[in-house]
Amino acid sequence: MRARLQQLLWWHWLIIIVILAFICAIIGLMIGYAVGGGNPFQALNPSTWWEIYQLIRGN
Repeated sequence: MRARLQQLLWWHWLIIIVILAFICAIIGLMIGYAVGGGNPFQALNPSTWWEIYQLIRGN
């Protein structure tokens, strides 16, 4: 019973860490985009990422 509880707690911590990492990445993207002179919310726009993809791929 105790081992199952510890395993459950381990999974909860893993999920929390993954969610926090995702949130920090989004905030970091927005801050970086704002420092570069753009609208921070533009960093979340799919068309922005499509332009970056095209620049990298050379299309």
